[in-house]
Amino acid sequence: METSPEWINLLAKALKRNRKLPYARYLQLATVTEEGKPSCRTVVYRGILEGSPTKLKVITDVRSEKIKHLKKNKWVEACWYMPETREQFRIQGLAQSVLASDEDEKMQDHRFQQWKQLSDAARSSFADPHPGIPKDPDWTGKEAIEGVDPSVPHENFVLLIIDPKCVDYLNLRPNPQLRAYYTLVEENGSWNCTEVYA
Repeated sequence: METSPEWINLLAKALKRNRKLPYARYLQLATVTEEGKPSCRTVVYRGILEGSPTKLKVITDVRSEKIKHLKKNKWVEACWYMPETREQFRIQGLAQSVLASDEDEKMQDHRFQQWKQLSDAARSSFADPHPGIPKDPDWTGKEAIEGVDPSVPHENFVLLIIDPKCVDYLNLRPNPQLRAYYTLVEENGSWNCTEVYA
């Protein structure tokens, strides 16, 4: 397994120091629409992909706008602020969508394992009506709960893997503030670090 770069160690420490704040696991994820416009939403960090030092996991619904965007442009940027330690991570990279139709057995295993870690409420959301359509006043949600098997990922469930290529790290605590760019060297998998003015 590759060695973890400095920025992922900083992220792990920040998550540990902010663990009493449940919302510290929330990050903003921006995609690019078919019209070339930015589209941003909040997602929940689900950990690092097993066997990789830097690939981040989030989950989504195959019917969501972000999946439509990623079919055309796989570039994303995540922005993550840790309130307790006053650290920000802007992570730019490529997203991989692991769908129910994905034939890669290893990726399907990762998807299966992530499904098992979800709460019943989170799992049932994948059987809800299509995101973004007008609400049906007769919908109770009971149908979704009954229509989900906790042992088998729902067809709408997608494991989204973010493969970072560049990380902009900012720490607002010290004076002067600390900022650094971490850039992946594709040829050998190493990361270059350049400290810059905040």
